[in-house]
Amino acid sequence: MDRVFVYGGIYDSRHRHENGVMRGKRALLTVTAGASAQACAPDGRDGDMRADAVANHACAALYRL
Repeated sequence: MDRVFVYGGIYDSRHRHENGVMRGKRALLTVTAGASAQACAPDGRDGDMRADAVANHACAALYRL
């Protein structure tokens, strides 16, 4: 299953996190990139994808997902 949460459809500036329609729900986040390994390297055009993964993990721990 693939779902994309579009701004205004599932969340907006007033309805997100504890005020959003997804409150109380659990989620699994999978991120892919259509860029090369070089672009996703720490010094690459798109930055370090591992840093994003750590941030996502920290967010999941914070919200107890």
